[in-house]
Amino acid sequence: MRHVLLILVGILVGALCTLAAMNAAQRANAFPRGVMAVLGHHSGEIRRQVANGQCEADGAQRHFVAVRRLADDLQPAFVPTGIDDALFLRYSDALREVADRALANPAADCAALGEQLGELGGACQACHRDFN
Repeated sequence: MRHVLLILVGILVGALCTLAAMNAAQRANAFPRGVMAVLGHHSGEIRRQVANGQCEADGAQRHFVAVRRLADDLQPAFVPTGIDDALFLRYSDALREVADRALANPAADCAALGEQLGELGGACQACHRDFN
């Protein structure tokens, strides 16, 4: 009976340690997931504006400002990548450049905003292609 009790206590302690480790791993990944989620939100809002024909420069610029700021968080969130840090840095620089161009030249209409959205999507896809 005593051995059974010790085995049950051991299983309980093992389960609690496993749960603690899993929670720690989730917290460690929260920042990168959060950066990607917010970037996805802002690019999605620009996409929605183009799709709905609501391409006011002010609305899109607000989202490009957010994209630009989040692009600065990519390196702290993901480097070291464990794959190719130099390539990742080039991709994050490219995303900043896309946002900077969009901020310097606000889209006058949906066609121009669509082009900017295409550049943004291209910068995102290049990185996701090589790092996902």
